[in-house]
Amino acid sequence: MHRTRRSIAPRLLLAVFAGSGFLIATTPVHAQQATLPAIADSPTAQTLFDDAVAQAKENPAESARLCRRLLDEYGDRLLKVVGEQDLLFRSVADETERLLLSTPAVLERFRSNESRAAEVMLEEEGAAATAARRRVTRAGLVATLRVAQALLLADRAEEALAAVRRVQNHPDLQVVGAGGEAAGKSTGEAVGEVIGEAIGEAWLTAVAAARIGLLAERDAAFARLEALSTADTDSKAAAAAALESAKKTPTNLRKSLAMSPLEQGASGELPNADWQQVWSVDLERTLFRRLFDPSLARTSPRLIESARADANYMTAVPYIVGNVAYVNEGSYVRAIDIDSRDEIWSRALGFGGVERDTTGVSDFSAVAVDRGAL
Repeated sequence: MHRTRRSIAPRLLLAVFAGSGFLIATTPVHAQQATLPAIADSPTAQTLFDDAVAQAKENPAESARLCRRLLDEYGDRLLKVVGEQDLLFRSVADETERLLLSTPAVLERFRSNESRAAEVMLEEEGAAATAARRRVTRAGLVATLRVAQALLLADRAEEALAAVRRVQNHPDLQVVGAGGEAAGKSTGEAVGEVIGEAIGEAWLTAVAAARIGLLAERDAAFARLEALSTADTDSKAAAAAALESAKKTPTNLRKSLAMSPLEQGASGELPNADWQQVWSVDLERTLFRRLFDPSLARTSPRLIESARADANYMTAVPYIVGNVAYVNEGSYVRAIDIDSRDEIWSRALGFGGVERDTTGVSDFSAVAVDRGAL
């Protein structure tokens, strides 16, 4: 009977409190905090941009000055832009460049004021800074093409194509007509100054689009190179060479390459007897090294050699992207530069701590890399 009363009493107590609007919880309940996402907008940048738009028609000089300040100080922030259905946030740099390109008077004043400074910026601060802050100048065009080329060489074709797309409506490229001739009121001298950039833009677009598999965009770039190669200019030989080079680019390269060590790409070639070892590097943190440290190797060398001969303790299968080899050693992942053989970075895996040998061991082949992201 006592057991029955004990089992009923809590239920009665719970019912009384529940009827009074209170509830006693038998286990602690942890409250969850709601966190709102932070938006990297700037009220100051919004005010400056609105002023630049308002001044564009009546005072292009002031509008150009405000645009320069926006690009220098707030290029990486966001602006509120009214969309078709809702309020949108867009990059300050993107919207400022769009404003410049859509208002010829402001663009002309901006380029007149900033072109020389942009050349100095390209020499002193590099291509990335110049492309971000002075893209609409001649130096900004050159800088953007350099950035796109570096991305392409790093096997980041999508980013390279995104970069080169940003200068397809560049004012300096507009002086070159579809057939390589002077467009509009442009002179042959003006075309000669930027024909190299026009060839570079078309080549980068063709190669990057081909690697991704965007055939329509690739073919349009081919057509521009074809026109430039037949134009009556001193650079037609360079355009022809660029066209020939671009046409050799494999199409949709990403689908032809394996994206993990356990896959074989469509154009992949398995190692065979003709392959030769170029260099090797010791993997210091593999399971083999953790089980058989140097002290144990000295006491039982026969066991070590037997394990090596029987391949009982495999090490890792590398995954190579560009000139970087990614290796999962079980408890660590390492990135090794193929050319210099130097370790670029390493990261511990598991939950046992960063530098402890008790860290859990993961699958040696469980590594996949896409454009450098592990």
